[in-house]
Amino acid sequence: MPTIYYRTAGGSLVQAEASDGVHLETPENATPLDHASYEAAQAAAKAARDQERAAAQAAEQAEAKAAHDALALLGLPASVVQRLTGYVPQPPVVGHDAELDGGE
Repeated sequence: MPTIYYRTAGGSLVQAEASDGVHLETPENATPLDHASYEAAQAAAKAARDQERAAAQAAEQAEAKAAHDALALLGLPASVVQRLTGYVPQPPVVGHDAELDGGE
């Protein structure tokens, strides 16, 4: 079954498979791709999505920590602060600085 790969003018990646006897052509204003280029473009798009998702999660975590810290300063019990913000402080890693300094 013949398969063509292309990137639309809007940037979408397309894989189209033809049924028997049907001839596929790349649409006008689309960029034809070979299989390897299509796979590489998909991997790059996934990496960009993953990076955006990680950045959004980091921003949400930073907001939750700021809210947590502000409520904790008001003297609310830790369980209430955690329930309101969804933020759970992580305990410090013992010996972490020594490992970074070469074990001194």
